[in-house]
Amino acid sequence: MGDVTAWVGDKLNRKAEADDLLQFLHGRLKERRGRGVGASYVVNVDSGWGQGKTYFLSNIRKDLVGRGAAVTLIDAWATDFSDDPLTAIMSAVDAALKPHLKSKKLKEAWRDVLKSGGSLAISLTKHVSSKLASRYVGEFGDELFDATFGEDSDKSSDDKKSDEDKLGLGGASEEVIDKLADSALSRLIETFRKQERSIVTFKSQLSKVAEAINKGTDDFTPIYILVDELDRCRPTYAIRLLESVKHLFNTDGVVFIIATDTEQLSESIKAVYGANFESDRYLRRFFDRTYRFREPSLEEFVGYLLDRSSIPLDRLGCPRGLSPQKMAEIIFRDFGSSLRDVEQCFDMLQTFSTMWNHKIPIELGLALTLICLYHSNRIEEYKWLSGQPTSLAMASVFKRPSVLLRNIVGGYNEPRREITSSTADLLSAYSDLRTTSLIQLVEKQSPGHPAGQYVREVIANELAVLHGNSYQSDKPPYSVVREYHRYIELAERLAE
Repeated sequence: MGDVTAWVGDKLNRKAEADDLLQFLHGRLKERRGRGVGASYVVNVDSGWGQGKTYFLSNIRKDLVGRGAAVTLIDAWATDFSDDPLTAIMSAVDAALKPHLKSKKLKEAWRDVLKSGGSLAISLTKHVSSKLASRYVGEFGDELFDATFGEDSDKSSDDKKSDEDKLGLGGASEEVIDKLADSALSRLIETFRKQERSIVTFKSQLSKVAEAINKGTDDFTPIYILVDELDRCRPTYAIRLLESVKHLFNTDGVVFIIATDTEQLSESIKAVYGANFESDRYLRRFFDRTYRFREPSLEEFVGYLLDRSSIPLDRLGCPRGLSPQKMAEIIFRDFGSSLRDVEQCFDMLQTFSTMWNHKIPIELGLALTLICLYHSNRIEEYKWLSGQPTSLAMASVFKRPSVLLRNIVGGYNEPRREITSSTADLLSAYSDLRTTSLIQLVEKQSPGHPAGQYVREVIANELAVLHGNSYQSDKPPYSVVREYHRYIELAERLAE
């Protein structure tokens, strides 16, 4: 039975993309096995920060578990306190395989994998070279001393020897050093060959386990290893993990799906190999294919960001008939924002909302438009709309204002007609709040268009909630929207 929580809240329709990716992998492995080629594969899911890579992988894991597959998800960043990614991978796979090791023979086969993997983990640690060197020095130290100075050398005549004699740099000592070097090299070669044999054994045993857990099934299902957050790791750890995948897990029956912000990972690798290092090309050799998410529609993306932000919807004020999501879609579309701009502006809106401490909602149409202006560096228009000193008498903010509100008026002796207001009309109605007190605005004649009527309702609510409909004649209250610019500028300084 599948996990009922899989793909809950899938605002960007990632399930369809996951289904397509898994179908591709299934078909590609089937092709490889049909040709007698090892059915292993490594896919890089390449996406920038905040595009839902973690959500994607975690729900693929739930989906695959529901299908009965052996699957594990590794948070690479959580494991990079270690210098040994092989152990982290093996630990995760061990946990994932336990439900599938039903027979004694299969359990023993997996123990063999762990045993050979343990030997590799020890021999492949970054300290192995220094440890080998220390061991050789320990083994040959006495022999080198005796061969150089002689066991029966006359210690009393030591002072009479030249520095060259004391150091053992004569012909005899060179011969000994050559002999010892040959011996050390032979041992290093033997150690290398043992590692090679261990890798072959490890891969063979792991492949047998993958084959065994599929015994009796009609279709071959690989062991899936999902890796997240690799681009956040130390560059050296990320490189070691990729090397482990390439050299140890390029094994029949094992599939890796590795999610990264590949551009960011590429830059971090240059910190190890140098600014001129072709890190993009280097990374491509680890992956069989790269998958990139489709670009969502504006509607999907705004819904996703709003859901991810956890901004309380009652904290965002909108005209009746418009949800915060729809209001945001209209503002972003009329402003001409790219999806990247939308993401960054939404981050500022979330910070704004976090800091908002008034008992009335944030007017989303005004706040989001100000954020868009500030983010795009249209400072004079931003100042005009926020009521700050500027040379502009009026500003045209939107590329293409769209109809936002509609009212039907008339009846009886008057013909019925529709009155509309655009996003530009709404900003114009908000602009009165920059310099005019709430009292003066309430006492003004009721505007005839829907946007003006809505803003009048906002003013009346603010006067009642924040001021109890009372005021001092010499100190009439002004709208808190005049503080929006302060929240926005602070949100920019707090940007992620």
